Amino acid sequence: MIVKYGIKDFARNIGFNIFIIILIALTFAACIFASSSIYQKLKYYYVFADVLDGSGEYVTVKSPQSSSSLLYPFDVSDRTGFSDFSPYYKEVSALYQLLDSDGSHSFAPNAQSVAYSGRLIYNFEPMMDEGKWLADVKPEKDLLHAVISPNDFGVKTGDVIKQSIDTREGTKEFDVEIVGVFRDGAKFFGISPLTTQEGGSHDKQQYNSKFKSTLMVEDLFKNYYKESFNAPLLIYNYDELEQYGVGPIIHTDVLVPFKDGLTDEETQQAEIDLLKFSDSKISFADIRTATVNDVKKQVMILAPIVAGLLILTMISVLSLTAISTHKQLKNYGVLYLCGGRWRQCARINSVTVFIDVVFAAMLAYIGMTLLSLSGKLQTTIVRFTKAELLICLSVAVFVMIVSLIMPFAIIGKTQPKDILKEEE
Repeated sequence: MIVKYGIKDFARNIGFNIFIIILIALTFAACIFASSSIYQKLKYYYVFADVLDGSGEYVTVKSPQSSSSLLYPFDVSDRTGFSDFSPYYKEVSALYQLLDSDGSHSFAPNAQSVAYSGRLIYNFEPMMDEGKWLADVKPEKDLLHAVISPNDFGVKTGDVIKQSIDTREGTKEFDVEIVGVFRDGAKFFGISPLTTQEGGSHDKQQYNSKFKSTLMVEDLFKNYYKESFNAPLLIYNYDELEQYGVGPIIHTDVLVPFKDGLTDEETQQAEIDLLKFSDSKISFADIRTATVNDVKKQVMILAPIVAGLLILTMISVLSLTAISTHKQLKNYGVLYLCGGRWRQCARINSVTVFIDVVFAAMLAYIGMTLLSLSGKLQTTIVRFTKAELLICLSVAVFVMIVSLIMPFAIIGKTQPKDILKEEE
């Protein structure tokens, strides 16, 4: 009976209910956008959270000028630290560039090969057009795995190509299975610019704020655009390459965490040692501060929008339930005399609001689906995961709770006979 009266009440105030449905849907959309925006700011920090919470420096390594500098500035087979320079560093996070002295063995002219290790493989996943990221790949004997950029050479997921790579025993040719194609515009750590075999670069773009105190973790990741690089980019898992004696160079950007428990003198010496092979540096503390301030700024921008929509929705729901309750007072009195309870009468309005919430969720879902199918979401930061679902569910529950306030406030202390007398 409650559901039946709730549906009738919804139909009776259809215009007002449509307005509330739109408001709730907009609130859902605002919450999804706000959550996605904040996640976008924090997801890059999570990649390095275990080291950025400590002490260390972000540096740019002095780049080699040719492929003859294979072990310049040091042999990265020792990835536990820059042991040739200082005993105070832990394992670094960097982009490793693989070299091919004889480019004739490459499947494409000037194809670039790079590798990541550790947290840059397992704590991070770029936007993919197809296939899977390297963290989901199991090593195989005599077969390397890589993801590739969008390309004009027809190389796609599932293909096996021949690729020559310089190792410590000379240039060797490997079979490489392509396990995925990342999206054009995907972001990667240290990906720009890449040094060519001749010592030039495909992309001269530098970070405008690179070594200012406003540098954020997000700034360490740059977009890969096919048109800017003019050559395919292959990305490997360094842990897989290591077993074949591949000796890449560290390319440009490096996060160097300091060991725990260093004294002030040791920390100072660690910073001095970094200058032996780096052009510039900035402390993890400055990066943390800039990142936190940026997140706070984003919250300050988005919070009033979400709060305003939520407040407007609450006011509208309260108004709807108040109007509906007054219109239904006579029916509530009759229901009470027939054995019903005020609590049941108040729930009729909750059924109406529940229908509003369901339709609002459907409207938001349809909108997201249409945007996704049209491809417009691919170039945005909007996402819908369990976190966004929980936020939307919380909003829905809050709306439902508010919908119970007005009915109880109006009829909670009223006697049925008084209502019937007023309605005569």
